[in-house]
Amino acid sequence: MKWETLLLTDDHLERGMTAIGEQFSQTFSGDTPHLAILFICGYSRNEIKQLMQLIPTCLKAKQWLGCLSSGVIAQGRELENKKAISISMAHLPQVTIQPFHIAAQSFDDPQSALETLNNQIDTTHTKPHFILLSDPFTFDIETFLTALDLGFPDSIKVGGLVSGGRKPGDHIMLVNDGIYQTGLVGVALSGALQIHPLVSQGCRPIGQPMFVTASKHHLIYELDNNSPIEALRQIFETLSESDQELFQQALTLGIAITPQRETLYSGDFLIRQIIGGEPSTGHLAIAATIAPYQVVQFHLRDPLAARKELDTLLKRFAHGQTRQPLPIGGLMFSCLSRGKELFGLANHDSNLFHDTLGPLPLGGFFCHGEIGPIHGKTFLHGSTSTFCLISPSIGEPP
Repeated sequence: MKWETLLLTDDHLERGMTAIGEQFSQTFSGDTPHLAILFICGYSRNEIKQLMQLIPTCLKAKQWLGCLSSGVIAQGRELENKKAISISMAHLPQVTIQPFHIAAQSFDDPQSALETLNNQIDTTHTKPHFILLSDPFTFDIETFLTALDLGFPDSIKVGGLVSGGRKPGDHIMLVNDGIYQTGLVGVALSGALQIHPLVSQGCRPIGQPMFVTASKHHLIYELDNNSPIEALRQIFETLSESDQELFQQALTLGIAITPQRETLYSGDFLIRQIIGGEPSTGHLAIAATIAPYQVVQFHLRDPLAARKELDTLLKRFAHGQTRQPLPIGGLMFSCLSRGKELFGLANHDSNLFHDTLGPLPLGGFFCHGEIGPIHGKTFLHGSTSTFCLISPSIGEPP
């Protein structure tokens, strides 16, 4: 099993792809590249059509998956809004690879979404893991993720929403010979591999956990039988001056995923944006459906919290792998609002990844939303960095 990631920045596409192909050929030393994953930034539609013709001849990959984006990640660099292609190639013996495309649509319910997928892939393979690239305008990704959790509860689902476009039809997704502007593309991987997901939401809690005592849809009417706006005012008064400034622009709400726990930590919450508040009623609008008696806690998003959380996740993974096969590489799906916008410098998450886990090949792109699991349930996130690390199955050679 092999994995390599390279970065193409040559304006001359054919020359650049030829050189990249030669580098991959040396790395794989005659082993067949079974899968290529490409993230593309700054190339025109005509250039992408040319790229599609070059992939089988230069990369010689049997299957491929990719999308257009507003930034790419490869070889320790995070290039935002710059012309570049991140290319990850994998030699995956004893792994069944099933690429698929699902057309633009909304679903009546998770079961109908699951039936749609069952028409695309052979679901008899044991425990398929999914890498997903979805158009944010034309595909009902959240219902689809619920369907995947329903149909494949033990499988890992990771990926991101394609970025860079402003309206339906602006985005481009690739799967084998197909070029798509709507819907979702993905790949199901079954067999002798493991996928380890890491999701860094980058927030820290403020105040105390509270019960939602009255709500409807995305509106919170009461927290612990009091006005949510009043609860925020009381929390604000306890904060330091610097946190009060952060409160004005980086306030979020965490929804407890496992509310039955006696003690809740930042990683136990699903972070959602606060859409707005109504001072006259004290109601709060959240970018999520809130049910009565859910446990919630307000959070602040800041670069220090984001760095600490990611550092903890990476070290926990590194220290826990002594009895597991080491990863051969991975993918990173990072939010557009992360990167330089959050940290004030380039390559922050990539540098931390390599400082902790060493020189593992890592490809990725900047997303309009990130897909990854928390406590065994898959969510669409915002402002996160989601990683998937690829390892051989136990007993399989790397």
